[in-house]
Amino acid sequence: MSDAEVDESLKSTALYGVFSYQLSRDKDEDVEMKPDEVKPDEALELSQPEELALRWPGMSPEQLAMIMNDYVQEMDALGEYDLNEELVLRVNELASQDAALEQS
Repeated sequence: MSDAEVDESLKSTALYGVFSYQLSRDKDEDVEMKPDEVKPDEALELSQPEELALRWPGMSPEQLAMIMNDYVQEMDALGEYDLNEELVLRVNELASQDAALEQS
């Protein structure tokens, strides 16, 4: 598979779509995106229930349990993709290049 074919394949991913959306939103809000703020392995870390309670004060224990359940499901789904930092940065680079081309 050629580099161009790999790039086109990466551009068809949800990850590319997220970066493209974020870049267009950041352009509108004049904010610079920092894709390396959360690395793939960090995205798989689960918040502790105490931390969730601090984020959403006033929520019932049942509501916090539902949020924790959602986090676990999302973590499991994300973990199945076996993303690595190099791949994430490459997809972000492609999205950034395309966004720059659209602006010119």
